[in-house]
Amino acid sequence: MTIPKIKRRNERTVSRMKLPKREEALLELQDKSAGIHRKDHSKENFIAFFERNTMERFELKGNYGNWDASLKHFKKCFGEILPMKEVDLEMASRFRNYLEFKAKTKSDNPLSQNSRHAYFNKFKACLSQAYRERVINDNIADYVRGFKQGETTRGYLTFAEVESLARRECRYPMMKRAFLFSCFTGMRWSDIQKLIWKDIRHSEKRGYEVVFKQKKTGGQEYFTHVRNSG
Repeated sequence: MTIPKIKRRNERTVSRMKLPKREEALLELQDKSAGIHRKDHSKENFIAFFERNTMERFELKGNYGNWDASLKHFKKCFGEILPMKEVDLEMASRFRNYLEFKAKTKSDNPLSQNSRHAYFNKFKACLSQAYRERVINDNIADYVRGFKQGETTRGYLTFAEVESLARRECRYPMMKRAFLFSCFTGMRWSDIQKLIWKDIRHSEKRGYEVVFKQKKTGGQEYFTHVRNSG
């Protein structure tokens, strides 16, 4: 039988298949025509792929925290092993339902709306990466519905309330001083925690000031009037 006849016979066979299998078989035919041999990833562990993508973000502390939390919840939902061939829309919907109705915080409370939004987005990012690396066949992340981001309400203290707290006794004086320092400088706790003496400078023109790099944004910041802060 000649090659054109074999090709026509294969195409007729493909046309009689159900749609998902037809698309897969057509892709296989096209690959063979182009001399492409795809590696079979169907038995590989998606959990291991998720772990690798999480660890690649270890240096990005803020981002890594959400990836790590998403991974931990994913393991609680599916265990330690999930073959790539089982990564589909049904699986993604199952994880979404888990985050919405079953997942708990360390204090045994339901996840906040923003936590659901962040954790599911990291999972979708992992799905997109798996599709880009061709370890899964479908770009599932484009079809699964995520969570809307919740509105954040930020509370604040008035100056009178801060003054009242400053006059009160505290069992932990260092914590009180750090809290008041944060109130008067506007610095985050993460930035205060990593301050060292060389970050506090003095000049004749500006007096004492704190020069630091924000942990969250990486931006250089300057704060003067240190004497009155805490």
